[in-house]
Amino acid sequence: MFDFYGRFSSQQYPDVHVTLFEMTATEQIEAFKDNRIDVGFSRPLPSGIMDEFNSSDIYIYKLVAVVGQHHPLAEYSQIELGQLQPQKLIIFNRDEAVGLFDDTIMLCKQAGFSANIISQPKHMQTLLTEVAAGLGVAIAPYCIRKLYSQGCHFLSFTDAHKAIPTQLHVKRANDRATVDAFVALALHNKAKIAKSMA
Repeated sequence: MFDFYGRFSSQQYPDVHVTLFEMTATEQIEAFKDNRIDVGFSRPLPSGIMDEFNSSDIYIYKLVAVVGQHHPLAEYSQIELGQLQPQKLIIFNRDEAVGLFDDTIMLCKQAGFSANIISQPKHMQTLLTEVAAGLGVAIAPYCIRKLYSQGCHFLSFTDAHKAIPTQLHVKRANDRATVDAFVALALHNKAKIAKSMA
């Protein structure tokens, strides 16, 4: 996703130091409040603070089922969401991604069942580790396959098509030319980023 990052740092603004931090959505919001970050990439922000930011879609991802390599569903490449009804589900923590969590619960209800949630990890890597360990089946964004996912299989849904954006966020009050330039470069590279995450 961040091929453009190197070009920004080394070619356009060699005197500007760019630091990357891995944060949950909640941690990003706190970091914005404390002026510790200038730009964030996450799912859409909570409606209560949206007016404070300029946000742009960078890429759209879909939800998939993630099962362990020895799980009976691992032999499939796609399933109906309803096939997860009897499964113990692992879903990303609601406090970290309210929209994602609520969308997942709503999709399960539309498929005719209530999700049997046994774990809500705060980090996607933990979610993958729990699936690989056989603790349950996850519903998660497909982009997490870019993380360490040995022992996990990703299954598309034939009947649950929810497009969920990853957005770039920058404070409306930003007045730094270098931040504006970084945002412009990221937006210019949207197609490349989307392709790399597909």
